[in-house]
Amino acid sequence: MNVDEKNGAVDTGLNCAVICPNSPKPKVTPCKVTVDTEAGKVVLAIPSEKIGVSLNFDEVLSIMAQAIVLFHQRHDGKGGGAHAE
Repeated sequence: MNVDEKNGAVDTGLNCAVICPNSPKPKVTPCKVTVDTEAGKVVLAIPSEKIGVSLNFDEVLSIMAQAIVLFHQRHDGKGGGAHAE
Protein backbone atom coordinates (compact mmCIF):
# COMPACT_ATOMS: atom_id res chain seq x y z
CA MET A 1 0.00 0.00 0.00
CA ASN A 2 1.32 3.43 -0.93
CA VAL A 3 0.22 6.57 0.87
CA ASP A 4 0.94 10.00 -0.58
CA GLU A 5 0.23 12.52 2.17
CA LYS A 6 1.01 15.47 -0.12
CA ASN A 7 -1.81 14.84 -2.55
CA GLY A 8 -4.09 12.79 -0.27
CA ALA A 9 -4.00 9.57 -2.29
CA VAL A 10 -3.72 5.91 -1.32
CA ASP A 11 -3.05 3.10 -3.81
CA THR A 12 -2.89 -0.61 -3.36
CA GLY A 13 -2.93 -3.71 -5.50
CA LEU A 14 -5.08 -6.74 -4.83
CA ASN A 15 -6.70 -9.64 -6.63
CA CYS A 16 -10.33 -9.50 -7.66
CA ALA A 17 -12.71 -11.86 -9.40
CA VAL A 18 -13.75 -10.67 -12.85
CA ILE A 19 -17.03 -12.12 -14.04
CA CYS A 20 -17.21 -12.12 -17.83
CA PRO A 21 -20.42 -12.86 -19.73
CA ASN A 22 -18.75 -15.55 -21.87
CA SER A 23 -17.09 -17.39 -18.99
CA PRO A 24 -18.81 -19.80 -16.59
CA LYS A 25 -16.30 -19.07 -13.79
CA PRO A 26 -14.95 -15.80 -12.41
CA LYS A 27 -11.30 -15.15 -13.33
CA VAL A 28 -9.03 -13.92 -10.54
CA THR A 29 -6.85 -11.11 -11.85
CA PRO A 30 -4.72 -8.31 -10.39
CA CYS A 31 -6.42 -4.97 -9.92
CA LYS A 32 -5.49 -1.61 -8.51
CA VAL A 33 -7.48 0.48 -6.06
CA THR A 34 -6.74 4.19 -5.76
CA VAL A 35 -8.40 6.47 -3.25
CA ASP A 36 -8.11 10.17 -4.05
CA THR A 37 -9.27 12.02 -0.94
CA GLU A 38 -8.87 15.43 -2.62
CA ALA A 39 -11.22 14.52 -5.49
CA GLY A 40 -13.44 12.36 -3.27
CA LYS A 41 -13.12 9.32 -5.56
CA VAL A 42 -12.30 5.63 -5.26
CA VAL A 43 -11.06 4.13 -8.52
CA LEU A 44 -10.96 0.37 -9.15
CA ALA A 45 -8.91 -0.51 -12.25
CA ILE A 46 -8.49 -3.92 -13.83
CA PRO A 47 -5.83 -3.30 -16.49
CA SER A 48 -5.90 -6.76 -18.07
CA GLU A 49 -9.61 -6.39 -18.81
CA LYS A 50 -9.40 -2.66 -19.67
CA ILE A 51 -11.98 -1.93 -16.96
CA GLY A 52 -12.06 1.10 -14.70
CA VAL A 53 -14.75 2.11 -12.21
CA SER A 54 -14.88 5.40 -10.33
CA LEU A 55 -17.00 5.66 -7.17
CA ASN A 56 -17.76 8.54 -4.82
CA PHE A 57 -15.63 8.20 -1.68
CA ASP A 58 -18.50 9.18 0.66
CA GLU A 59 -20.80 6.56 -0.87
CA VAL A 60 -18.16 3.85 -0.51
CA LEU A 61 -17.67 4.82 3.16
CA SER A 62 -21.42 4.70 3.77
CA ILE A 63 -21.71 1.26 2.15
CA MET A 64 -18.76 -0.06 4.17
CA ALA A 65 -20.15 1.37 7.42
CA GLN A 66 -23.49 -0.36 6.82
CA ALA A 67 -21.73 -3.61 5.93
CA ILE A 68 -19.60 -3.49 9.10
CA VAL A 69 -22.68 -2.97 11.27
CA LEU A 70 -24.50 -5.84 9.52
CA PHE A 71 -21.45 -8.10 9.85
CA HIS A 72 -21.26 -7.47 13.60
CA GLN A 73 -25.00 -7.94 14.08
CA ARG A 74 -24.85 -11.29 12.32
CA HIS A 75 -21.61 -12.55 13.86
CA ASP A 76 -21.90 -11.14 17.37
CA GLY A 77 -25.46 -12.36 17.81
CA LYS A 78 -26.68 -8.81 18.43
CA GLY A 79 -29.90 -7.73 16.81
CA GLY A 80 -31.76 -4.57 15.84
CA GLY A 81 -31.16 -1.04 16.93
CA ALA A 82 -27.78 0.03 15.62
CA HIS A 83 -27.38 1.02 11.99
CA ALA A 84 -25.16 3.28 9.96
CA GLU A 85 -26.48 6.16 7.93
